[in-house]
Amino acid sequence: MVMRVRSRRGSDPVTRGRSPSRQAWADSPDALSPAAARVAPRRPSLSPLLAAGIVALATLATAVAPQRLDAQSASSQSPPVVSLQSPGAPLAAGAGPGGSLLFAEARGRCSERVLRAGEVVLHWELPPLEAGQGGGLTVQRLQLTRFRDGFETGNYEESGDLPLDLGELVVSAPEPGVLYRWRIVVLKSALPILVASTERFEAPVCPGDGVDAP
Repeated sequence: MVMRVRSRRGSDPVTRGRSPSRQAWADSPDALSPAAARVAPRRPSLSPLLAAGIVALATLATAVAPQRLDAQSASSQSPPVVSLQSPGAPLAAGAGPGGSLLFAEARGRCSERVLRAGEVVLHWELPPLEAGQGGGLTVQRLQLTRFRDGFETGNYEESGDLPLDLGELVVSAPEPGVLYRWRIVVLKSALPILVASTERFEAPVCPGDGVDAP
């Protein structure tokens, strides 16, 4: 409570208990009441070392993000779809030295583009070629047949020339439920230098879930 009294030397009132400067701050709109001052939260301040660490982490995340996106986009690329045709000159039985692939896998799936059509992703790895077998004219081809003796009788289809570093292809729309045989042939100057052993896969059956094709 503020009490006002008259001074002995004049009639002007004076304020007892508060200085003029403190009284002006108390009367300003920015001043907090005593109760509000007790409950008002204090904002924590970051130390200079912690603030510098946050800035460094933000800079590192900005630098790494583009590389991570590039890796994701590279890994999400689909293998090419192979185009097969009848061979111009089928390989004779026993032509070229035989060998086995280091890795061979066939994964069936349903096409996302064509209704009721299946696809098979072939993945393989060639064995190391002997000295002198590689070169600019060395290529590989995929050969595919639905017949048991298709490779022996020349009743098969094959791709065009493929680079040696290619190890994955998509066979589009094989006949559903049919057992196919496939192999990789490496040629140099159109002569076979490696005829890999025959692999097999069964083409997937893809129902249309009752939806008619457009």
